Amino acid sequence: MAAPSATNLPQPVPIVSDKKRKKALKNIKKKKVDRNILTKPDDDYWPVINEEENARLHEAFQRLLDNEQNLDNMKLVQKELMILKRKKWLEYLVFGINDVPRSVIKGSVAAVLIADDITPRHLVQHVATLCGTAAVPILIVSSFRQYTKQLLGFSSIAVGIRKHVGESEDNKFYEILKLVKEISENYKPPSSITQFRKAALQKRKEIKNTVSPEKTVAVKKSTPSTDLYLYRTSHASRVFVPESQKVESSSPKIVQKPKMEDFMSLGDIDWDMDLETDTPLQGISYTMVNPKKKPKLEPITPSYQPLKYVKVKPNPNKKSH
Repeated sequence: MAAPSATNLPQPVPIVSDKKRKKALKNIKKKKVDRNILTKPDDDYWPVINEEENARLHEAFQRLLDNEQNLDNMKLVQKELMILKRKKWLEYLVFGINDVPRSVIKGSVAAVLIADDITPRHLVQHVATLCGTAAVPILIVSSFRQYTKQLLGFSSIAVGIRKHVGESEDNKFYEILKLVKEISENYKPPSSITQFRKAALQKRKEIKNTVSPEKTVAVKKSTPSTDLYLYRTSHASRVFVPESQKVESSSPKIVQKPKMEDFMSLGDIDWDMDLETDTPLQGISYTMVNPKKKPKLEPITPSYQPLKYVKVKPNPNKKSH
């Protein structure tokens, strides 16, 4: 019997170490697929000012800082100094992303300033949308934390200027408020926000027009009663008891026998009543007897827009684990 040749012998299976296997898998490049997403049709209202406008605002803050009394010369610890400055400025300003939106809703602020280096931005995006809806000027300022740190002694990402600042030109923040209103004219909110504002104002007018004081109308006296309602004399008795209802003798409740004069006969009412007589009709409001036509306002129908179809490319710098 012939011995098997070397070519017919089974070849040994190569053994790959775990280190080489992981390295080989790591070198395989995954195909990055674009993501298709639906987003809202209008862009976010985010009025970032340009460099020239930012320089004008910085000069206004610097003039205010130069005119202020230097409290650092006082022998106070840093914490007490910061508390003292904060109490001083609360008369004119509102601080923080929580208090500023509340003040905008209450209508107690005339302008809002927000820092542009907030990450993530959606933490304060609602403030800009709210200001656009309430017609409050708002600006996104670069290096805003630095301004507040120099002027107030502490940094803040959102500051609101109170309304009473604009009532007097002698107020220290009057110049800044005037400048913010001037610059904000270049950054109008989108049409979707202004439409919502007009619709809200129209609804408020409609509610105001529908509310009218109740009046008593003089009508001709009808028999046998001018009162449309029956009144209970006791909690133990019913007002209206039909004749067909039988009262059990064992019942502890005392039911008074109805009297015919307690009921109103609909057949005896004169429906062609004279509304100019002096007898008032009890229990009926003015709008029930003589409804008054309210002036109709032109309806404002918001224009509905379809969602945007956006193709987003993945981040090439993202490291996969």
